[in-house]
Amino acid sequence: MSTILITGSNKGIGFELTKVFSENNWHTIACCRNPEKAYELNKIAKDSKNIEIQELDVSNFAQIDNLSKKLENEKIDILLNNAGIYGDPTGQYFGELNYESWSEAFLVNAMAPIKMAESFYPHVSNSEKKMIATVTSMMGSITLNTDGQEVIYRSSKNAANMAYICLANKLRNDKITVLVLHPGWVKTDMGGEKAHILPEESAKGLLKVILDADINDSGTFFSYTGDILPW
Repeated sequence: MSTILITGSNKGIGFELTKVFSENNWHTIACCRNPEKAYELNKIAKDSKNIEIQELDVSNFAQIDNLSKKLENEKIDILLNNAGIYGDPTGQYFGELNYESWSEAFLVNAMAPIKMAESFYPHVSNSEKKMIATVTSMMGSITLNTDGQEVIYRSSKNAANMAYICLANKLRNDKITVLVLHPGWVKTDMGGEKAHILPEESAKGLLKVILDADINDSGTFFSYTGDILPW
């Protein structure tokens, strides 16, 4: 059985990704900050033999290293960095920027996915699929940015995109596929009720993109629809 590790698995897109991968017979290591409060995640894990819940706060790098050591004998075919934050919604605009929130967004959205890749590189390199992916956003695209709003979120996701292009180039000779993924505008706590699609639709689309991809796609910015997005 192939193995995937997913961060931020307790709600939204991460929860749905955990469901669809486990339903497709993947051993799914579902990570979240507070497993004891992840009631829905625990419920589906109880009904599935494929879900393993692990505690992980991606902003705590020592915790990342500890989990890496705990799972040192595990071959992880796909490392999927889904955990992310929007940042202070009232401090996203020029003249009102919340710099403390900006730092936190960079830590979680850009630095943590690279730290995860560093810590779990041995697990991925010893697997069959050999893939590292991060859920970012088309809002991180410089080309598609036509306004001056949401500075914190946009810039942190753009930093994640650049970091993962560096990672793709670095790991290409190791035959590790690195993907950057846009999940769509999803009806979650972050996306809000005005969003266009449900988490289930996003997760099913991402599942197909991820499973269809190989080393020839490494360094590509994919939408959940399979379309390639501009940087």
